[in-house]
Amino acid sequence: IEKKRSDLESVVVRKFCADNEVTFTEFADIFNTFLKDIEIPYNEDIYYTEAVLATRRNRFMESRSILWKYGDRFRYYDIDGQDYTELFETLNLNSYHNVELSTAKFVIEYPDLMDKYDIRDGYELHNLLKKVLETDCYGKYEKIKFSKMPNIRFGTPDRDSDLFDIMVENAPISRDDLFELIHKEFGYEIK
Repeated sequence: IEKKRSDLESVVVRKFCADNEVTFTEFADIFNTFLKDIEIPYNEDIYYTEAVLATRRNRFMESRSILWKYGDRFRYYDIDGQDYTELFETLNLNSYHNVELSTAKFVIEYPDLMDKYDIRDGYELHNLLKKVLETDCYGKYEKIKFSKMPNIRFGTPDRDSDLFDIMVENAPISRDDLFELIHKEFGYEIK
């Protein structure tokens, strides 16, 4: 391993973040501690400093060796080391039209598939799908837009109209039952 920050980051993320997710701030501390433990002399071109944290964070968000989540949390995940054919065949993303869904819906509906791919929540699935669909060839998905995590827009949805329709179709309905129904239909968090 060369004494380059990017090469050392790859080792540290694989060694310390494979089983547990961490925040980027926690990772910066883990990274600097690791360098000290293996007795790499301080060098601002290698160690994390305040001056490079934002840049490194942005690079990590785009990395194909991590799954990024809400709250600046992430964990190691070998995106390029897997075949996603079964994932895309099962999710059948081209079957959705003019709707916005939370990826939590897929996590709930396909728990065995998520276990197979070690996807732990909708945020991880959103990040994985975004990274894979941006660069890999798993079908043509022109009408998919990745909106605020963990939502995906298929075509040109009208979220307000969709929510209004579900309310009208099920009226009279209590607020809690409506929230549960919306969660089941679109995957949005009940809160």
